[in-house]
Amino acid sequence: MKDKDLLVVIAEMLRKQDQQTEILTNLVDLSLKQFEQQHTFMVDQRHFNRDQLAFNKEQLAFNKEQLASTKQQQSFNEKFLDLNEKIVDRLERIERKL
Repeated sequence: MKDKDLLVVIAEMLRKQDQQTEILTNLVDLSLKQFEQQHTFMVDQRHFNRDQLAFNKEQLAFNKEQLASTKQQQSFNEKFLDLNEKIVDRLERIERKL
């Protein structure tokens, strides 16, 4: 093989190596960007989850208060109905006597 041919082969090999290096560099850059995006997303997700947990705790406390209030209202309603039934019974007895 002539020196000129050998130089052409070496030049071609170096050109391909440069192309591969550029491709690998681009892949590494892309991987780093993806990692940064995923990291940012995870941090944002962690903050969202923390806020959601705080909201859920507040909602749970509110729901417990509402449940207690509903139970009190139910108890009042039952007593009210019992008294109304007694009044109706008394009125019916009075009516029968008349």
